[in-house]
Amino acid sequence: MLFTYMFLNLLSLYLHFQILNMIDGKYSVRDILLILLRIKMYGMEKGEIMSEIPKKAKELVADLNIDLDILRKKG
Repeated sequence: MLFTYMFLNLLSLYLHFQILNMIDGKYSVRDILLILLRIKMYGMEKGEIMSEIPKKAKELVADLNIDLDILRKKG
């Protein structure tokens, strides 16, 4: 149990600093995660549909050069 906690803590710190390296101080890590949480994926019978992306999320995705196709399942 302790090793699982330590691993998840290390993983979260790694992701936190990866995000910090991508931004230039315009946003905080918490702001980025809250903005990206607004992007929704809906599962359908034959695939997935991405909801409309809010303007702020679209700008953030463009600024950080994030490929939204990685959210879709490959199959």
